[in-house]
Amino acid sequence: MKFFWKLYFSIMVITMSCFSIGSYMLIESGFHATLEREVENAYHENDIISSILNNLFFYDISFKYIVDVEYMINFLEDITIQNDTNILFCLRNTEGKIIYMDGSFSNKDHFIDELTIKKQCYRIVKEKGHYYIYTTKPFSDEIFVENKREITSVFHNRDEQFQILLFYSIILLMISAIFIYIVTRWLVSPIKNLSLITKKITLDNNFEPIQIKGDDEIAQLTKDFNVMSDRLLTSMNEIQENAEKQSLFVGNFAHELKTPLTTIIGYGDMIRSKRLPEEQIIHYADHIVKEGKRLESLSMKLLDLIVLKNHDFTFLKVFMPDFLKGIEEEFFISKKDIEVLIDIEDGYVMLEPDLMKTVIINLLDNASKATDYHGKIEIMGKKVKNGYTIIISDNGRGMPQEEISHIMEAFYMIDKSRSRIQGGAGLGLAIVKEILHVHHAKIYFESHLDQGTRITLDFEEEYDDER
Repeated sequence: MKFFWKLYFSIMVITMSCFSIGSYMLIESGFHATLEREVENAYHENDIISSILNNLFFYDISFKYIVDVEYMINFLEDITIQNDTNILFCLRNTEGKIIYMDGSFSNKDHFIDELTIKKQCYRIVKEKGHYYIYTTKPFSDEIFVENKREITSVFHNRDEQFQILLFYSIILLMISAIFIYIVTRWLVSPIKNLSLITKKITLDNNFEPIQIKGDDEIAQLTKDFNVMSDRLLTSMNEIQENAEKQSLFVGNFAHELKTPLTTIIGYGDMIRSKRLPEEQIIHYADHIVKEGKRLESLSMKLLDLIVLKNHDFTFLKVFMPDFLKGIEEEFFISKKDIEVLIDIEDGYVMLEPDLMKTVIINLLDNASKATDYHGKIEIMGKKVKNGYTIIISDNGRGMPQEEISHIMEAFYMIDKSRSRIQGGAGLGLAIVKEILHVHHAKIYFESHLDQGTRITLDFEEEYDDER
């Protein structure tokens, strides 16, 4: 059963139960109050009879009744008690037998034994569809006065009230069914809205917050739901971000494998295919070992940088001419068709060498891909005020101005077909951006179609110490 119907029938049952029980208790309380008044009236009638009988007899000095029972019975049968009320009564002896009766009484139905506890008592008896109150009171040590009062109207009034209650209960049931249905729909509507929003989240990933109305429990539930959905969205974004980080790490690592592997393969092929002097073989082997170690170190640093967001790297004071010339020699060893111009001024910069080497190699790789055969790439290093600048420029294809703002986004490629042919994945500049951020360095692009591209790296600090 739906919550709406549970709430609807619950309110109906509670409403009708409260109305019925309350009305029943009201009718019963009125009935008992009326019945108590009738009992008081019956006691009063009993007192009237006793008072009349008292006037017919005398008291002795000790105020005890002087009663001759036979005389009293004969006397009562010969006279009529003068009173203004139509009171039915009888006199009973100590055994409960009737010794005088004015009305209909029975020898069997008496409750004189109850007088051992109370001096005056009553009981209600139903006779042939009528209800009567019988009250008994001792008149003397040997005589008891019992009177009879009809109270049928009291019970009939109660039965009529119950019939009226039933009639109005049916009317109330029909009227309340309509109003409770409307109220229940109004109460359940915020919950239905929550259900619809939950479905949107499930089907469409729509995390729009729900408008909060009022300050009741439903409003608090809506507020809590908004907080939960916001946290859920944050968690999903974090999960997605972590997945993207892992994907970016795998892609960047694969991307960064190319250059050192190319160097390793190039030197290894030279050692294998040519007869070289022992000194040159040692030199090439040394390059292979260095690139292998750099590759091992670079993998862990990329993991820290991209996936773990750990920027606690050890920075070293690097002499820029040696650093840049070493990268140039390794990178262009297999690119004999590109003219390389180098103009590097002396200067020191605090760097993480492996990561910054990745930056320079990525920029040189992009420049070499952008130039056709017999292209030209220029590497410049200049000391500037409070810093050091590296400029890498080429005379290649260049880029449209509208593309420059997007080139550092992960997986973004200007010419996708050419990038696939050349083995690109659009990850190089994304990792460059991360590494430069760690170094607090800035990068600027200046490019024109069919004229080439100029990339400028600005480092904040420069060291003029001698080597």
